[in-house]
Amino acid sequence: AMFDILIVDQEKDFCDGLKEMIRWSDVNCQISSSVFTREEALREVQRKMYDMMFCCLYHTGADEVAFIRMIKREYPHILILAISDHSDFDLVRSIMKAGAYDFLLRGSLTPPLLLEAMEEYKKAYLSSYENLRIQEEAIMDKLRQYLILRKNHHDVTSEQFNAVLSRSRYGSLNIPYQLAYFRIDNINLMYRNQIKDHALLKQRLFECIKQMIPPSIRYRSVFLSNHSGLLILDSENRHQAVSICSDIMKQVEAVMHLNVSISLSSVSESRMELFTLYEKLLELHEMRFYVGDRVLIESADMHPFQDLDMNAIDYHLDIMNKMSERDFIAVLRLLRQTLEYMRKHYIRPDAVKEYFIFILNNVEGNEIMKGSRNASSYDERKRDIRECEGIASLSEMVWDSFVQIELWLKDKGSIKYRQDISDIIDYINTNYKNKLTLKMIADHFEMNESYLSRMFKNETGKNLIYFINELKMKKALELL
Repeated sequence: AMFDILIVDQEKDFCDGLKEMIRWSDVNCQISSSVFTREEALREVQRKMYDMMFCCLYHTGADEVAFIRMIKREYPHILILAISDHSDFDLVRSIMKAGAYDFLLRGSLTPPLLLEAMEEYKKAYLSSYENLRIQEEAIMDKLRQYLILRKNHHDVTSEQFNAVLSRSRYGSLNIPYQLAYFRIDNINLMYRNQIKDHALLKQRLFECIKQMIPPSIRYRSVFLSNHSGLLILDSENRHQAVSICSDIMKQVEAVMHLNVSISLSSVSESRMELFTLYEKLLELHEMRFYVGDRVLIESADMHPFQDLDMNAIDYHLDIMNKMSERDFIAVLRLLRQTLEYMRKHYIRPDAVKEYFIFILNNVEGNEIMKGSRNASSYDERKRDIRECEGIASLSEMVWDSFVQIELWLKDKGSIKYRQDISDIIDYINTNYKNKLTLKMIADHFEMNESYLSRMFKNETGKNLIYFINELKMKKALELL
């Protein structure tokens, strides 16, 4: 890797001469920028993390010493090389105590001396850098924990994020930067049917990302799981960031035969904005639910989600009624209308999935109360619905679930109660809103009350009146 150098020099001629004194690439260095004032230098190191700084001094006052001390306090990894025409003992001593690594006399600076010095500086930098790297990894591990907690909807504050970021001292967040959140599409399905080695998946994904980011772009990758993570790109060029993300998507598809979707943030000018950008990015990525797989979503594409207002819809009630009537064609039509409503109003994906699970729960409860065996794989289907990452796959899953329920209910072997008890349960389900007594039901079916009560209890394990009250409570819960 190349070492980035910043020159702080108020004389342009000397600055230009220093740039041309040696071929910097021979010592794996590049002069990335040069500024004329300490104020400009401070802005520059806040914008980008430099490895070394040549600080040319033209005065012997306390300002230069304070500047060096401040830079070393805030950016301890930067190796500061002081250059001056003055060589008195007090000046050199003050500069070295402030944190400068070396002191060079301007008049005696020659290309061989500079080359020799640069080799020494690199060794010193790498030694210091290794210690800082270990500290930085601990800081990044903490940041990773916060990112994962926030992704999983746990409470993490911006203050906690910023407290960690403020301790980060090298190359994590240059300014400006962009965030890119990446995630393998339909990963739960992939884990069940295709991917067994999760660690290998992460390594291959890391390699695909690394190969597609140009050497000129500094970045950090923070994996939040084996299949997802965050890229911090040191770039203010939106088109360049879009191109990088597109190349990563193509590489993953070509090498790993998997689809990956990426959400790209706006450009940030503040390290302390990471928390806000990350939260927006997670919500932006949820748009995949409506826009599909293998997509690159930019912040400008964000469409606000709406919460699901249960008072505004009654699809679940209509579906339950049609299920009771065994009008399966109407049920499928209502399911289609429900999905279209969710799509049209951009309802939050989690709310959409939970709504269909709510319907399935009620269907299951009703059919069990009617005496149907709990033979259908409700739990498995509810799990599959929760794992759906797009409305297209959700639509297919819900549709298939109700088709299977229809086939199951039409199967005479799925009924565990004798026909006369099933008829009584159907009658109760149809008339539960009215007052029902044992005598009324016995009269309707032309049975003896005592016989009916005993037969119902023997067959269902429940007292008839208890069964009726339980049904009414369940219906009340549905309405609530």
